[in-house]
Amino acid sequence: MEKEVPKVSATNNGRAGDLVAMGKGGWWARGEVLVVALAVYAAARYYITPWVSDLMLPYLDFEIGPKVLLLHALAYSLVTAALCFGCHFFYVKRGYLKPMSLTRNAGDAVAWGVLFALILSAITAGFFLAKGRDINVVFNWWDIGGNLFSNLYEEVIYRGLLFAALLFSFRKPWVAILVSGFIFMYSHTTQPALLAAGTVLTGVCFAYPYLRTGSLLAPY
Repeated sequence: MEKEVPKVSATNNGRAGDLVAMGKGGWWARGEVLVVALAVYAAARYYITPWVSDLMLPYLDFEIGPKVLLLHALAYSLVTAALCFGCHFFYVKRGYLKPMSLTRNAGDAVAWGVLFALILSAITAGFFLAKGRDINVVFNWWDIGGNLFSNLYEEVIYRGLLFAALLFSFRKPWVAILVSGFIFMYSHTTQPALLAAGTVLTGVCFAYPYLRTGSLLAPY
């Protein structure tokens, strides 16, 4: 007896079903998830995290290297990520979102992550060369170690919660990818216009492999 091959819905572009319950929830639920996710993110990012960081700064009086590591690990995004993870977990329990994962489709996640890392590196290098600027590669191991923490926190925030909430609410992957890219850019508003546009592209290039693999390992 032949084993039936499961069909992939044409509206399920990529692996959206790994991230959200695409067929669950009416308009009220879809609006609720989006509004609550954005509210939790905004409150955590712009109010709670700065307050906690200010409280912690007097206790992080170390040399610049260890201080950079501890700021990345404990102050910059940890609180926001924790609250966003809690919001995501709540909607996992409600059956609207699927659990975040770093191990799902790990081989594909690494391949997609490397591919988009090379694409972004090439675009960045081309931009600066076109502007007549030199490209210098500097290895600061304290920064690199710190980013192992803060970059993971950002993936939990921007892809794990916000992209998933947008995907669940709008049911159109391209909308979720584009809007999450603009939200990612808005969190880097200190950058000049051209670099801000590049940040939108970066957000898009992080969201797409996450959609394709269902794993936070790809954008991380």
